[in-house]
Amino acid sequence: MELQLLAENKQALPIVAEWYFTEWGYLRESNSLAKTRESLSDYLNTDKIPLLVIAVESGEILGAAQLKYREMTIYPEKEH
Repeated sequence: MELQLLAENKQALPIVAEWYFTEWGYLRESNSLAKTRESLSDYLNTDKIPLLVIAVESGEILGAAQLKYREMTIYPEKEH
């Protein structure tokens, strides 16, 4: 298994977006797969957060992890 930045493997973005939308898309009213894909484009960084790391094995995307400043705005004191 190899870890890669999403920014270095952009063809994985639609796959990760579909996973996210399928798992959590219903939580936001008026969300769509296209909006989820668009929001993940903010994670196409290589040298600053937010960024997204993907796990890849034999060309298959296995998983994804985000590093971001805040998960929820209701906890502004909690970073990363």
